[in-house]
Amino acid sequence: SIDQEEMYEALVAAGLDITEEGVLTLFAMIDEDGNGDIDREEWKETVEFYLELKEEQEEMHKQQSGHAEFMENLRVQKLAELGKAKRRNTMATVNVGGNYGQIDESASDTGLGQ
Repeated sequence: SIDQEEMYEALVAAGLDITEEGVLTLFAMIDEDGNGDIDREEWKETVEFYLELKEEQEEMHKQQSGHAEFMENLRVQKLAELGKAKRRNTMATVNVGGNYGQIDESASDTGLGQ
């Protein structure tokens, strides 16, 4: 087992910038039975919880990345479809001899429609 002072010294020696108050808070979270020591089982449960949490965060990140990629591909597809539709159905309003008419660029060589 390890007590609060040992944990503080170990964390500082490992290069963590942590206060004694921070160790007290951390220690209280891990020391489930409140006896002032963290035993092997309490430490094991804490590490397992951390690893599960990390795994869930990684999975969530993968799902978010996958969703963003899906949405980008969908956007590109829709823009491509929109571009094709516009090219097929391009209609422009022009002034022909004082009357407004439509030019269907795909209708004939002259481009004049109905």
